[in-house]
Amino acid sequence: MVISEFALNQKLDTALCVPITSGGGLARSEAITVYLDGSSIDTGKITSVALCYQIRSLDLNERKASYSAQAEPNVVDEVLAKVIDILDPQLN
Repeated sequence: MVISEFALNQKLDTALCVPITSGGGLARSEAITVYLDGSSIDTGKITSVALCYQIRSLDLNERKASYSAQAEPNVVDEVLAKVIDILDPQLN
């Protein structure tokens, strides 16, 4: 899941991302993931978790990334809130 702004991604040719997986059992119990179900994604095809603690900087062109689905704004907000809380717990 790309969590950085599109304009910044275009300018730097990289994007900040959190991986999405169907695993992550331990992380789920630590409340550092966000559950994605069919209703939280525009295509309804992804059911998994976003691993908010595994932030990555990726070159999307080099990775040959392609659009898969768009998360609902409230889901993106929840992911960003967890990322911020992990990076600086005193901000929340």
